[in-house]
Amino acid sequence: MTRIRIYCNPDSSDCLRRARKYQVLDWLHRVVVSTATPPGGPLAVGETAVQDLDTGKLMRGAAALDCLWRHIPLYLPMRPLLRIPAVWRKADRTMAGRDGKPQRRAITRRWR
Repeated sequence: MTRIRIYCNPDSSDCLRRARKYQVLDWLHRVVVSTATPPGGPLAVGETAVQDLDTGKLMRGAAALDCLWRHIPLYLPMRPLLRIPAVWRKADRTMAGRDGKPQRRAITRRWR
């Protein structure tokens, strides 16, 4: 009884870790994780998209998180928090891969 499909960028470890967490918490087996390109186009690094398989609608950002929380029973008590504008903006940045985490770069030192 699969209800939603989570599309993750295969190059992002954060994205895959979040998707794995959602899959573990889903004891009703409604979630399927995919690294394929979603119908709406390719994903940026760190971006997660959710497709509701009942309606076929593809969601990104905070709307995707709202869809996930609607289908995973453990998150149902937290869903009203998404109505707070600051929480919605933070969720939108996190699901879109723009959560402000510094990108891993090579550390170079300058010796005099």
